[in-house]
Amino acid sequence: MGMDTHKKNAGLLAWIERTGNRLPSPAMLFFAAAIIVMMLSQIAAILEWQVTKTVLDADGLQRDVVVHAVGLLNSEGIWWVLSNMVKNFMAFPPLGLVLVAMLGIGVAERSGLVAALLQVSIGKTPAMLLTPSVFFLGVMSSLALDAGYVVLPPLAAALYLAMGRSPLVGIATAFAGVSAGFSANLFVTGLDPLLAGFTQSGAQLIDETYVVSAAANWWFMIASTLLITLVGWWVTARWVEPRMNGVTYEIPAGIQVNQGTSENANDITRGLRWAAISFIGALSLFLLLILIPDAPLYGQGKQFDRWIEAIVPLILIGFLLPGIAFGFGAKTLRSEKDIARLMGDTMASLGPYIVLAFFAAQFIAFFKFSHLGEMLAVVGGQ
Repeated sequence: MGMDTHKKNAGLLAWIERTGNRLPSPAMLFFAAAIIVMMLSQIAAILEWQVTKTVLDADGLQRDVVVHAVGLLNSEGIWWVLSNMVKNFMAFPPLGLVLVAMLGIGVAERSGLVAALLQVSIGKTPAMLLTPSVFFLGVMSSLALDAGYVVLPPLAAALYLAMGRSPLVGIATAFAGVSAGFSANLFVTGLDPLLAGFTQSGAQLIDETYVVSAAANWWFMIASTLLITLVGWWVTARWVEPRMNGVTYEIPAGIQVNQGTSENANDITRGLRWAAISFIGALSLFLLLILIPDAPLYGQGKQFDRWIEAIVPLILIGFLLPGIAFGFGAKTLRSEKDIARLMGDTMASLGPYIVLAFFAAQFIAFFKFSHLGEMLAVVGGQ
């Protein structure tokens, strides 16, 4: 019975993997969704679909408004699609937010700051707290998006091996921490403007004035970081490590942990020191701008506190300055041309996201202009 169940589960997982591999790319899914919205909108317009919603006028009195479906495959609809395609893309909230934030995050990652911080943090971990520390660092690595997948597993494997434990456990723990906590963090990350932008675009299908802050999930992210770390620690200690301890492994001859030369170590130490000074300076400046009356970030903005509305530029500066300082201190940067090169490399790596954003922007704009989103919300609310 046990063997049959194992085979059944393995077959199910294999089917899920094959099915997932057959799915189109996210950009093509949004493209297909946009085409479907265009067809549905035209069908709805031909059939004269409409709903009635109740709104408040300027005097606070309720009145009924009839919402009609607008077709996108007739002459006027196609003209609107073509004439607004660029506008839809440029007005897509997640596009600019993510690109601006990633300019700073990309410099911090590609200058070597993120890898150095992870290496130093994991190297000072007590043996008894190794598993929760690796899991916590995996969650926190989402500050630099997917850098944790590259940097943390080999470091964790080397540290587990040095402590007489299976390196496979280190790899599994690091990978699980990065994967399970990819959107959680103690700080606002580059993912939050993206998620806030998508949420805001969806919410504005109903209320055009609705604004979602990039820090909207902050408290939830903090709680998730702690919870995921504790749960990951328990799962690893309860199931993963006992199972991995029975798995044999072989370290190829000549493979050893790269400790680096003393010169490199001194460069990294100096870079981290410079990065810490620049981060403390930037954080102090931010606090002064936020707390001093009449300062640029003091008080209430249009929708939220001013500093929250400026969170994306603050992320840019908060990552950019330490990244530059580390780069020059660790000699991974030589001139301002290297800074521009790292920014350019970061933007180049975001090509797939830009393509996704283009089609997602069209889909959301079509859904809004056709009134299908508003009609669906009214019907759902009833």
